[in-house]
Amino acid sequence: MLCVPVPLSDLNKVQIYPNALGVDRARMRLKQGGSDKLRGFFLPFTMGTHYCTLVFKDPALGQFVYELVADAALPAPQLETKGVVPLEGPHVYSLPIPWVNANLEAAKKMFSERHPLAKDKAQSALLKAAAPTASIEYTITQTNTLITCPRTVTLVASAGVDDAVGKKPSEDAASKSQPSRKQPGVKGGGDGSGGGGGENSVPLTLKPIGPGVYPSRLLLTSPTDVRVVDLELTSQVGVVWQGPDSMCVAGTWN
Repeated sequence: MLCVPVPLSDLNKVQIYPNALGVDRARMRLKQGGSDKLRGFFLPFTMGTHYCTLVFKDPALGQFVYELVADAALPAPQLETKGVVPLEGPHVYSLPIPWVNANLEAAKKMFSERHPLAKDKAQSALLKAAAPTASIEYTITQTNTLITCPRTVTLVASAGVDDAVGKKPSEDAASKSQPSRKQPGVKGGGDGSGGGGGENSVPLTLKPIGPGVYPSRLLLTSPTDVRVVDLELTSQVGVVWQGPDSMCVAGTWN
């Protein structure tokens, strides 16, 4: 019996990444009254609903069809950042954004190593063609009404891009004690604000209404990827401005 995965996609969209759904084999044999299992794989590169039709064909018995449906929600946060600002505001907080999307790079590696569609020449060609460009423009939304930010931002590639791909958490932690490499600045949009010089960053303006913690979740969306950043700013009396306190979680800057 031949098992053929047929992805269902929006024909009006240009496919950038490989299909998310796949199964571990193309053929299976069933005895009368028997059953067997197929191992399915789901590795989405884009959010939304993903479909795959499994067509089981037999020359003598005809064919039957299963449809697989899977939903992809927001990715795990790329950054989890904390900062402290004085109570007297407003204050502009420069949030550094790494050029490399470590979650995306990890997904590409996992696809190449474990996904059954990696053996498909057309699918693997899509993955190879999805190489990063010199710059990527993102639209930005965030959840705190007391914080304002640009509507768009453009991240620019740095000279250290290759070094950041595939790092282990221990390597990242070790690199934090070393002087950081300079990155081209970020281009802001929407409200006319821009990033600070020397690194990719997003300027955020906080207008505190009193001492306390002001959390926000930022969503950066581009035609090629989505990033989630969790930010927590603490405003209190009598403090001197402190820069971002970034932590390393799951091998990515957080």
